[in-house]
Amino acid sequence: MKSDLKLQIGISSCLLGEAVRYDGQSKLNHTIKNIFQNDVDFNLLCPEVGAGLGVPRPAIELHESDEKIRALGTDDISLDVTDKLIQYAEDCLAKIATFDAYIFKARSPSCGIIDTPIIREKSVEYGAGLFTSLVSNAYPYMPMIDEGQLEDFAPIVKFIEHMAIYHDWKKTDNSNIRQFHETYQPKLKVYSATKFAALHEIFNEVNNINFNAYAQQLFEIIRLDTDTELRFKYLTANAKKIATRAKELCTSEYF
Repeated sequence: MKSDLKLQIGISSCLLGEAVRYDGQSKLNHTIKNIFQNDVDFNLLCPEVGAGLGVPRPAIELHESDEKIRALGTDDISLDVTDKLIQYAEDCLAKIATFDAYIFKARSPSCGIIDTPIIREKSVEYGAGLFTSLVSNAYPYMPMIDEGQLEDFAPIVKFIEHMAIYHDWKKTDNSNIRQFHETYQPKLKVYSATKFAALHEIFNEVNNINFNAYAQQLFEIIRLDTDTELRFKYLTANAKKIATRAKELCTSEYF
C-alpha cells in the first residue's frame, strides 16, 4: 500500500529485481535500495511488459528514418513494436503525473535517458529511449536519472535536491508561491545569483506571476552544475535551517 506521506519515485522494474527484461533476467541495483531504503515509495513500471511484449521476448533497438524513431526487432526488423510502446506510455502519463522523480534503466531502447543507441542509415547516435522521451516531453521539470548516474555522490545529492523542490513546486499556486520562493531562495542563489535575479524579477510581478516562465527559470537554475566551494559555504551558513528542514521532511510531510 502506497503512503501519501512519502515521495513517489517511478522506476524501471528490472532495477528493483523484477525479471522483466527481454532475456527473462533482472538488473537488480543495490545502490538504489541503499540510497533510499524505506524513505520513498517506488512505483515499478516496465514499458515493454506493460505494452504486452511478454517475457522473454525478442530484443528490440531504435532506428531513425525520415526523422521518425521506430522500435524494431534486433534480429528481425520486420518486428515493429513502436505503436504499442507509445500507447502504453500515453496510458501511463496520468499515473506518472503523481511521481516526484523517475529512475530509468540506462541504455534501454525504451528507458534510456541519454545513452540509448539510435541507428541511422550511416551512423549510430545516442539519445533517449522511446518511453523516456514521451515522459520527459510530458513532464519536462520532473527529475530523471539512470542507475549509472547514481554511482557518484554529486548526482545523488543533485537528484534528491531536485526531487524535493519538484515535489513542493507541484503543490504551489498563487496562495503559497511567496512561501515557496522564500524557502528556496538561499539554495537557488548558490546555484546562480544572476539567474536567481531573473527568477526574482518574475516573482515580483505580484499581481500576475507568469507560472510557466517562473517554472522554466526555476528548473533551469536547478539543473545547473554548482561550484563545490559555494555549496559548502551555503551548507555551513545554513546548517541550522537545513537540519530543521530535514527533520520536517523525515517526520511529517514527506517520509
